[in-house]
Amino acid sequence: MATAEVAAAALVVLALAGLSITGSTALRATVIVGLSIAYTELSRRPATLRRFLHADGPTWSDQTSVWTAAAVLVLPWGWACLAVLAVYGHRWYYTRLDRTEPLFRYAFSLAATIMAAGAAHLVGQLIPESAPGWLAQAGLVVQLLVYTTTALAVGLTAMRLRTPSGTPRPWRAVVPPASSVGLELGALTIGLMLALLATHALVLTPLVLGLTAFLQRACLTEELATAARTDPKTGLLNSRGWAAVTSAAAHGTGAVLIVDIDRFKKVNDTHGHLVGDQVILEVTARLRRQLREQDELARWGGEEFAVWLPDADAATAQIIAERLRAAIADEPIDTDAGPVRVTVSVGAASSTGHDAIALDTLLASADAGVYRAKNAGRNKVDVAAHV
Repeated sequence: MATAEVAAAALVVLALAGLSITGSTALRATVIVGLSIAYTELSRRPATLRRFLHADGPTWSDQTSVWTAAAVLVLPWGWACLAVLAVYGHRWYYTRLDRTEPLFRYAFSLAATIMAAGAAHLVGQLIPESAPGWLAQAGLVVQLLVYTTTALAVGLTAMRLRTPSGTPRPWRAVVPPASSVGLELGALTIGLMLALLATHALVLTPLVLGLTAFLQRACLTEELATAARTDPKTGLLNSRGWAAVTSAAAHGTGAVLIVDIDRFKKVNDTHGHLVGDQVILEVTARLRRQLREQDELARWGGEEFAVWLPDADAATAQIIAERLRAAIADEPIDTDAGPVRVTVSVGAASSTGHDAIALDTLLASADAGVYRAKNAGRNKVDVAAHV
């Protein structure tokens, strides 16, 4: 068992050892857990779809923090741990049925939440029970901030360090996108509202169900839009997303590259499709490293990539295309079947910007360049004249 899980288990044992039972506390805990169960049951279909969309990676915001944050803020430490365990236990019960959430990921998420709850509890201990109302409410906000930053720090650190190779990932590879951060902050804000209602107006707590459902719809809308424009294997834009991003920009000076892996079918036929996928992923990584920050890379087809180079003339396009070709050809790709050497053929077409040129026209010209490069022996770059 990993360090985080062991630490969380120890915290739970300590919390339960000091548990005291009072009627009002038990009622608040029951309401929070009951609302969590009700929401989970009512939202099973959209939640399953969201987990399917995130099958290869973490779901950054799943509204669980609405209920766990409220429990941490309003309940004593032992009761908060019980509530968190109940919330996660129920969610695991039904996610287990559709097999969309790996157990190790779920266990670590629970451990990070318990550790964050412990940190928030320590901060809460600093606020005296006789504190005026404004100070108590400010203390809730501080506890929420501590809870959030601790959970985030534990989660990101684990994602960075837990890699198959043992080599830490770069921080930029594990930081969640801004949209997910915004949605999670929304969930935490609703959790704060639930904590206040559970303390001062328990009968109004069911109103939180509607707010949480609205937040889930916002999450799902954003993620469906992302899925529609993203290639699931590489994380690059797909052809639709790339065209949407670049069509407006393509009316100015710029260039389009089409990069096609030579004899990729032979790789699949010789080594199998899993090795072919590894080749695709490494080619993607090498292309990304060679492009400028403003360039747009997409997976256009099975073994074909498209690149938009803003403000690039034919000479710049040729330099970048040659750099991409060399990055693939110079070193073999490490795969489960051993080193596999592949090359690419690159077609390029540029626009001077004097006339509005349709993106389709640039694509057609670059695609024709790919065929000329292949007919010239492959592992070549062909740059068309100004379109």
